[in-house]
Amino acid sequence: MSLRAAALGCLAAIAAACSMSQRLAELGAAEFSLDRIEGLRVAGLDLARLRSFDELSNAQVATIAAAARAGDVPVEFALIVRARNPSLNAATAELFALEWTLVLDQRDTVSGRIDRRRQIAPGQIIDVPVPVRLNLAQYFGRDERELIAVLKASIGAGGVPVNLTLRATPSVGTPYGPIGSRTPITIARRVGARGY
Repeated sequence: MSLRAAALGCLAAIAAACSMSQRLAELGAAEFSLDRIEGLRVAGLDLARLRSFDELSNAQVATIAAAARAGDVPVEFALIVRARNPSLNAATAELFALEWTLVLDQRDTVSGRIDRRRQIAPGQIIDVPVPVRLNLAQYFGRDERELIAVLKASIGAGGVPVNLTLRATPSVGTPYGPIGSRTPITIARRVGARGY
């Protein structure tokens, strides 16, 4: 390889590294927050439109209680992460993928990865749905009263306040493919009587 070719290769590598750093900085300028929960299902029951646990029928309460006693309370929902690129950021932020772990009251629960490329223009806000599935009893035990309190908090219908945290590692697009951020983003919110 000639000296000229080697020099050009080094310059290309430096340019790519600068581009990658710039894209990470652009994504780093984006602001993330937990906005809401959608599509809540508990033990096979559709609770998406539930405003208060007082609306549950006796049969539904019995279903949740039986699931709690059995130690199997499957919960499914979409946790909506709101991503905002400040208008002062002159560049478009590009989110290539998102690895995440859900933390409930200091307990690491389930993890996952979202592979969907999204661009966030300056001043734009987008919603990033994070699909979550877990057995609530695995992390909060079989006490049906405690589980009901956690569920109430999740829909803003009272209950004991719960610290809800998403530990996320975003990836950005580069000329050499996606690359993940070195530092996870911690997106936290306390939910409870006031809820979302």
